[in-house]
Amino acid sequence: MLSKLIPVAAAALLLAACSGSGDSASPSPSDTDSGGVTVTSENPYYLVYQTYTDPKGQVLSGTKVQGCAIKSYTKCPGADLHGQYLQGAFLSYANLRKANLSDTNLKAGSIAFASLTGANLKSALLSLTSTVKADLTKADLSGAQMVLMDMAATKAPGARFNNVTLVDASLVRADLQKSVWERATVRDTSLQEADLSGANFKGADLSGSILLGAKVKGADFTGATFCNTVMADGKVKGAQDSDCPNAPTYGADGASIEVATTSSIYEGAKAATNPAPAHPMGTEINGCKLEPVTDCADKDLSGQRLTNMTVTGSKLQGLNISNSDANGFDFTLSQGAGMNGADAQLFSSSASFTSMAGADFSGAKFSFASLSLAELPGAGLRGTDFGFGDIIGADLSGADLSGADISDSNAIGANFRNANLSNTNLSDADLTGTDLTGADTSGATFCNTIMPDGSVKAPRSPEQGLCPGQREP
Repeated sequence: MLSKLIPVAAAALLLAACSGSGDSASPSPSDTDSGGVTVTSENPYYLVYQTYTDPKGQVLSGTKVQGCAIKSYTKCPGADLHGQYLQGAFLSYANLRKANLSDTNLKAGSIAFASLTGANLKSALLSLTSTVKADLTKADLSGAQMVLMDMAATKAPGARFNNVTLVDASLVRADLQKSVWERATVRDTSLQEADLSGANFKGADLSGSILLGAKVKGADFTGATFCNTVMADGKVKGAQDSDCPNAPTYGADGASIEVATTSSIYEGAKAATNPAPAHPMGTEINGCKLEPVTDCADKDLSGQRLTNMTVTGSKLQGLNISNSDANGFDFTLSQGAGMNGADAQLFSSSASFTSMAGADFSGAKFSFASLSLAELPGAGLRGTDFGFGDIIGADLSGADLSGADISDSNAIGANFRNANLSNTNLSDADLTGTDLTGADTSGATFCNTIMPDGSVKAPRSPEQGLCPGQREP
């Protein structure tokens, strides 16, 4: 299992929506004759593809590296893991305080809920890795590569992020007090409701990022670059219709790869090449004004095209988006009790911290989506696809997940108490720290599944091939 991807509805989308220009900060897609898509080195999914197809594969749970067992709950404070290959490592709830992880390849792994206080992560490769609710207090991540990361509620006061490349990441409600980001690239990243008090962003590039609702008292933005940046008060700084300059690349200039329609990352790769929203921001459909902090309670958007629309921080109780094309839909930090999203396409959507008690998303496609720390108690999720997604710390107590696909997903710390998981595919899922008390797992598929105690159920070697229902990149 490789860790999951967290697309972020960035300010570039908001601005494109507002202007109605359809411009984006990413190259336009190039469909191949086979129906696939050409992904250039400017597209973050170029990095995704290279990571998923790395011939070294992932470090399996329990592997010993420099005397440290690479697994959930491991205790390796002060460990010297400098320069090691730890791609895909399961390290949630680990004790890695003051460990040396500099120059380490920890891509597509998980350190959710882990303690890395004072750790050295200089120049580490951390892309595609989850740090949800991890403690990085006073850690040094200077020069690290951090692309497509779910960092919701990460605790990192006093941490150093100088010269990092942080792109398409989520730091929603993260504690970043007095953190240092000098000359950092922080593009297309959500810092919504994060605590940036006293943080140092001198010379940082904040193009396309969202700081809506963030605490910025005492923060220093001297010399920072603002291009289509949504500030804490909701105002856009450096608004422009053209692409923001100096976007990072993830391979050689002019390099490209072909992603087939059969690939598990196809939809994400295609969306990333053309992230223009379906409608200009503020468009009203059936009484619902599509914009952040809106009130669309009990409105009917069933069957509508809602791709890449942003309604963060909104009242969405009883909203009907069933059968809608809502890939990239961002409804983070919203109130959505009783929503109806049955059979909706929600690939790469974002709903972290959103309350959806009693909602019905049966048959919906949440592949590569982020629902970390979302509340879905009693929700109808029959046959829902969460493959390659994040439901870290989510409340799914009493939910009906019968026949759902949770394969290759991060469900670390999720609450499945009294949930119906019958006939659910849990192949390659990470269930570390989950509460399965009273859950019905009859007929569920377990294969390389990380269980709540960190053990592996039904281990399968690479030579044995893919687990049932598992999809290749």
